[in-house]
Amino acid sequence: HLQLGQGMPCCSRQSDAYHRKEAIAKSLAPVGGVNAAHQLLREYYLLAGTNARVGINNMKFLVVDDFSTVRRIVKNMLASLGCHNVQQADDGRTALPMLKKGNFDFVIVDGNMAGMQGIDLVKHIRADEELKHLPILMITDVGKREQIIKGRQAGVNGFIEKPFTAAVLKEKLGKIYESLKR
Repeated sequence: HLQLGQGMPCCSRQSDAYHRKEAIAKSLAPVGGVNAAHQLLREYYLLAGTNARVGINNMKFLVVDDFSTVRRIVKNMLASLGCHNVQQADDGRTALPMLKKGNFDFVIVDGNMAGMQGIDLVKHIRADEELKHLPILMITDVGKREQIIKGRQAGVNGFIEKPFTAAVLKEKLGKIYESLKR
């Protein structure tokens, strides 16, 4: 059983929206796969703008960082912003199979991880037809200009420098969300 915060919405309104989204995606799956169906739904909700019942608060996030403390902090910040559908991966190798079968809407990845670096995960995501549409926010260390340049080249949508607050996270997510609506 999934517990609160492990991939399921927290309240009945979010749960209803989540289940409607899943039902529509599954009904569209024969046309182009579940991930393609989720992309169509994302585009619909982005076009619908603020009138849509499902917005950034109901998106399914994957937080990828090799430090459990950072993953927990980001997950708690997302929860404080009303985003309760959050799963975690401890590195890029763990994240890739989760992304392929998890129907995620947004990826937050640390740029500097042991094993598969964040930049390498981004490259894998952008090279995969089923995943390349996913918005990606990369967590960087202060002053890592080179990491930001490489991230932009790889297709990262936005960057956030450590340490950061929930307000800064909200601002960065909002900017990416707004840019996707254009």
